Amino acid sequence: MHTKVITHATKYKEETGYGHMFHNFTEKTTPLTNTEVFSSFLGLKEIIIRPNLGLLPHLHKNQTLIIVNLSGTLAQRSILNESTIIPKDTIQLIEYKEGSHFEYNMDKSTTIHCLAFILTSKNEKNISELFTLSSDKNRLSMVFENSVTNTKKQTISFYQGVFDKNKTKTYHFGPIKSGFICYLYSGELLLEHNVVLKEKDTVALWDKNSLSFTVTQDSRFFILKISDI
Repeated sequence: MHTKVITHATKYKEETGYGHMFHNFTEKTTPLTNTEVFSSFLGLKEIIIRPNLGLLPHLHKNQTLIIVNLSGTLAQRSILNESTIIPKDTIQLIEYKEGSHFEYNMDKSTTIHCLAFILTSKNEKNISELFTLSSDKNRLSMVFENSVTNTKKQTISFYQGVFDKNKTKTYHFGPIKSGFICYLYSGELLLEHNVVLKEKDTVALWDKNSLSFTVTQDSRFFILKISDI
């Protein structure tokens, strides 16, 4: 097993006109693209958008994005004037062949906190899907499973965990060793018996087909699993 941790205190913070952005495992911090199973993974960004502000239009080409909205109401509009509303506790999966869009915070008083997992992928067309996050507790819930293709084909699986403290769990994911990106939104976790994650910390693990953790405080976290096919 191999691990790399980026703590909330040490990650790269980029100030923006709409708020700020934290970089996790991007080109500005510790890229993982030199690790084979993460060859398609471009990074995880935490995006903070103040009320009534938003991002300027930006281009995505041959990319898959997983956007997790954790507060407020996020609006997204493409250059073709197609509009998508992403409420709190909703995930958007986007596959882009090529396209531009911009996001903005529709709320007048709530600051948006969202996550953007970004992967490179050869897509035949633009696709967008929304998934509502489960309120189930004390289990790891799969939100979706999809595939990405670059020099090789990979499966991506996305999970949410909401656990009470003092829970210890081990999850097995089959015989294929995978890479995992775990982002702790709130609480505290002891992962694999020796990795302590505190609120807003992120860890990458690879060469594994199982995960074990102990919840030391009530916690909510997200896991992206990437596996070769």
